[in-house]
Amino acid sequence: MLGDQGGPFSYPGDFFNREAYEKYKSKGSYGHPVPLVNDSTQKTGRKYCGEVIKKRVY
Repeated sequence: MLGDQGGPFSYPGDFFNREAYEKYKSKGSYGHPVPLVNDSTQKTGRKYCGEVIKKRVY
């Protein structure tokens, strides 16, 4: 895993635009502990967001 792309001081000016996930691989699956599904990394965009399907309260 990589460290925080912007830490400890600042992020590049284009870090939060739409193309940043392609330019800065650490923003997606490469830099975060998420699983590979069918050997694919996490995709970008609203249609690929996670969804809570069940909550448990103990």
